[in-house]
Amino acid sequence: MTQFSRNTKTDFLNSEVPSQQSSDAPRRNPLLSIWMHRWIVLGTMAIVVAAAIIHLYRAERIYQATARLTVERSGPRVVANDPSELMGQAQNFLNTQCEVLKSRKIFLAIAEDKNIQAMKTFEGRSDAIVGYLKGTVNAAAGKRDDIIAVSVKSPVPSDAAYLANAIVAAYKADLETQKKSSIRLIIDFFGKEKREVEKKLAAARGKKIEMQTKHGDLALGGQRSSPLQERVSRLWGALTEVQLEIINAQAAYDSSRTIASDPQKIRQLLDSRTFKSENADLRRQMREMQQRFAMVGKTYLPNFPELGVMQQSIKQLEQELQVEDKRVFDAYVVELESILVQKKNNAAQLQALLDLARSEALAQHSVASQFEIIASECQSLEKYDSDLASRIRELSPLSDEAMVNVNIVEDARASDAGQVEPNVATTMNFAIIGGLFMGALLAVGRDFLDQRLRSAEEIKQATGLPVLGVIPHIAGALTPAQRAQTLHIDSMSDVAEGYRTVRTAVYFGVPAGTAKTLLITSPSPGEGKSTLASNLAIAMAQAGNRILLLDADFRKPTQQKVWEIDRSIGLSNVLAGNQTLDEAIRPTAVPGLDVLPCGPIPANPSEILNSQMFADVLAEVAQRYDHVLLDSPPVMPVTDARILAASADATLLAVRAEKTQRKAAIFARDVLRSVGARLLGVVVNDVPRRKGLYGYYYSDAQLYRYGYGAQMRPRTAATDGVAVGSTNGAGNGNGSTAVAASVVAPTLTSSKSAKATTLKA
Repeated sequence: MTQFSRNTKTDFLNSEVPSQQSSDAPRRNPLLSIWMHRWIVLGTMAIVVAAAIIHLYRAERIYQATARLTVERSGPRVVANDPSELMGQAQNFLNTQCEVLKSRKIFLAIAEDKNIQAMKTFEGRSDAIVGYLKGTVNAAAGKRDDIIAVSVKSPVPSDAAYLANAIVAAYKADLETQKKSSIRLIIDFFGKEKREVEKKLAAARGKKIEMQTKHGDLALGGQRSSPLQERVSRLWGALTEVQLEIINAQAAYDSSRTIASDPQKIRQLLDSRTFKSENADLRRQMREMQQRFAMVGKTYLPNFPELGVMQQSIKQLEQELQVEDKRVFDAYVVELESILVQKKNNAAQLQALLDLARSEALAQHSVASQFEIIASECQSLEKYDSDLASRIRELSPLSDEAMVNVNIVEDARASDAGQVEPNVATTMNFAIIGGLFMGALLAVGRDFLDQRLRSAEEIKQATGLPVLGVIPHIAGALTPAQRAQTLHIDSMSDVAEGYRTVRTAVYFGVPAGTAKTLLITSPSPGEGKSTLASNLAIAMAQAGNRILLLDADFRKPTQQKVWEIDRSIGLSNVLAGNQTLDEAIRPTAVPGLDVLPCGPIPANPSEILNSQMFADVLAEVAQRYDHVLLDSPPVMPVTDARILAASADATLLAVRAEKTQRKAAIFARDVLRSVGARLLGVVVNDVPRRKGLYGYYYSDAQLYRYGYGAQMRPRTAATDGVAVGSTNGAGNGNGSTAVAASVVAPTLTSSKSAKATTLKA
């Protein structure tokens, strides 16, 4: 039998190899978590898909009708710097027209249509037609052509087609109205100026005729000219040119003033090469955002969050562009006004010089000179009148022409309107992908929140203690007493081999003679500490040792039920002085194993266990037996286990696979260390018998057979690692020695001490 010497607690602790520090919990593979909880993933996906199907069934069907048109820039030259000419040079002309088609002005125009107001689409919301159109109308130019597609969405296909055609018609009418009003304003201005010139010309001709009548012998010719007369003639010519420039500048200025309150006309004016550098960056950002919005809109549903963000960005860019357009337009108007003022100042100066020259000519020359001056004035006025008449003739035909030529390529038809919402393919794809993603998150989250210790590796990393052995789940409907005596009842089972493995780890894990008293406890109730204590006691007794199983659980004693011992006599009677040790200790059916039951439960368990009387009893039984195994209460509920751990030579911590919480195991380890307990390691109880993904699991495939001839019997891969006699049924049949290679045991002190712990039969 194995011999151990009783050393002091201080010597024992000094010989202890420092335990490894607990590290963070091992990271569980998310893919394994998803696989372990695959039914959660599939169930979540099924719920999301079902919700999507219900949504598709109950959602309102939306149809889209599209009208297609081409818009050509005519850009006729009316006057210098005319807005029509600038519009004809626009690089972003089509994008501008698309914005016009979606403008509030067009929507207001068609909202007055009685047919539209009576549509089924606007039932109950006839006052919100413009708002509805703002959200359902889209106009976009083709990427490979110049065709603009105007699309309208509506629950009624015929309504969608009618609205699309109405928008195109309103847009075309608006362009014609803009052109006619602009050209007519310029023609009226030229006509008014022509009437004033005609009055001046009539007066000058009257003077000329009067002088010709009064001075019949007045001869006209170059021979009567003089330098002063030539100067007057040149001044008249210069004044005429300046007056024409004033007319052009005034026309451009007045034309620009008329569109000052219309942002669409301002954009058409500025959308040209002349002004493109002013807001090129904003327009480029606008185009990119619109193109991206169009692409995302084809892929995602209208309520996709990114679409809302992009709409806000487009709206903000539109506001910035309008502010920038207004600023550039105001600068342009100021420039026109400055040019007009400058021209008028030049005209005033020329008029002053002309008046001075005429005064000098009248004062210095004869009637002939005066006649030449009047004749020159008539000639200038006639030329001016002729120029005005020519300009009016050029503009008159343009009043009936459009600045922009609109050609309808294809009308919207109800028969061509296709369903766009809800999009079955997109919705189902989102439902499947979203359901899988949500299910995966739930699976990983559930696994992350699950703080149960599942595997030996997790237990080792969480507690920082070695795993001395794993005990598989005891199958079958057995009583607690049968489970606690599994090693005695069924010594050839894999469960029995698990307890032998723990016995071997204990013998090889401590120096010789330093573990006479061995405490067995657990973090919480129900984790198999009492079952471990009784079976480990049987295993040690079967190895030829004299073992005492002491039930120190004064809270909920178990061993007296396991061994069917009278509970009226036990440890509490000995400590109270009512019984002797010999009277309280009871033999068992297992050779070499005695049991000291708890006895009557005292009122003050902690005080009794912390008394000198208990220390004396423990010292006495340690001298009588090779080993004393103490079955104690769990660590967390009461302090009894801490008191016992401080008195025992070594402590085993029992945890239950897939039940013990991580925090409970760490807490138990810390409080036991705080009282100076020597923790040999952890024993994992009730390991499931299945192929697992997290750690040690048992299955029939882990068994192998050993023995001779008919005596061959099943056995686990883990051996007991000790030589025992054939009489107790625990050996391998030939008395040889083996070492448990599958157990993570504490560090051996040396090869000599390992050999010294070989057990005798």
